[in-house]
Amino acid sequence: MNLTMLIRRDIMMTKTVLHVEGMSCKSCAAKIELACKALGAKKVQVDLVQKQVEIEHDTNCLEAILLQEHVEKLGYKVVEDSEGN
Repeated sequence: MNLTMLIRRDIMMTKTVLHVEGMSCKSCAAKIELACKALGAKKVQVDLVQKQVEIEHDTNCLEAILLQEHVEKLGYKVVEDSEGN
């Protein structure tokens, strides 16, 4: 007899917005998008004009601070916006 066990885990999707300095071209955007998705982000949108990155991710698997640290390791600077976020 073959028993299969299913494990259910609640998914806690959230959107993190990072304000990033140093992004200037499509290559920068692609680099950040690929890096965030490699960490487990579900959706990444880079806005070069607004200098921000919107990332949808499961907080059970990927915390915002890890995304920020990873973007900074790529050579970009993550800054707080004028509202302190």
